[in-house]
Order: sequence, then C-alpha cells, then structure tokens
Amino acid sequence: MLKGLDAVATELTFTGWQDPAVILETGLCIWRSGPKPVLERKLNPDWLNGLMAIWYSGKPHSTADLLKLPRNYHALAKAGHTAAQGALEGNLTKLADAINATHNAQLEEGMAPIPSALKSLAYKYAGSGHGGYVLYLFADRQDRDRFCTTGGLAIEPYLARNPPLPAPSRTAQSDESYSCST
Repeated sequence: MLKGLDAVATELTFTGWQDPAVILETGLCIWRSGPKPVLERKLNPDWLNGLMAIWYSGKPHSTADLLKLPRNYHALAKAGHTAAQGALEGNLTKLADAINATHNAQLEEGMAPIPSALKSLAYKYAGSGHGGYVLYLFADRQDRDRFCTTGGLAIEPYLARNPPLPAPSRTAQSDESYSCST
C-alpha cells in the first residue's frame, strides 16, 4: 500500500489477503475466504461501540513463518459461519462464541494461552496469532474501560463508506469459509 502497489496482490505473494483487505475496507465485514477475498456483506458496526479492546502480548511473530504450520480449517470455517450469523443478527453472544471457538482452534494449533480479562465475553489472537495483539470483546463499555486501565487499549469500529453494501445475491455453499472483521 505504501509503495502504491495493489496491497492485496502484494500480500497474496507473501502471506495472504486478510491484512490488506481489512485495512482497505471498514465497517463490520463478512468475507468469503479463499485464494482471494470476496466481501460478502458490509454492516454498520455501531452496535460494537465501547465493547472491544486489544492488548499487546509482547510476543513477536512472523506471519510468513507461521504459514508453514498446520491449521484446523474446519474449526476456523465453523467459527467464521457463527461470526457471520452473529454479525448479520447483531448478536453479541454468537459473535463471542465465534471468537472463543477461534481461540480454541488457536490453542489446538499450539498457540500460547492468552490471559483472560475480567468480565470479557471472548478473546483471541488477532491476525496470524502466535503473538502480537489479542482482541477482547466485552458485554458493556464499563467492563471494557476497566480492562483498559490494566494495559488494554480501547478500539472502536469504523465505517468510512455509507451505505453498507447490499445483501449478497446468492446463498453461500456449505463448504465455503467466512470470517468477520471490524
């Protein structure tokens, strides 16, 4: 992106499409996973205001090196479907279930356990995992803000373009995988 090149095409050469796609798009996005990103739906993320924080684990990692490790794509796809349902319904419980399912898959893949946060609904490594930042989801702003007094950093969803994209015109196939981003 900084060199004026197509960020997604450049990242596909090295690590994958998710980082540039998430940076280029804003809002609560439902992505169809595959060799290239397909934005299925963009939603207004305002219902998540005051509910998210990140925390730096202090563990550096190299995404390119992590691509060689085995992944549980079935568990990640199932979590992605749950996340998509939660996003479409504005259902915080389903979104938390998806985040926790992703974290459980991360633990199965050998990632170090993440410290829980008092009253957090869910947490997982962001990005490729194995270090870097951890996303925490809370039920209310007070719990999130309390967590931020202990080293967490409040984050808010952002939607740059209105209106969000219309609903997709086709029904997803059961073997397709989805992920959500804010």
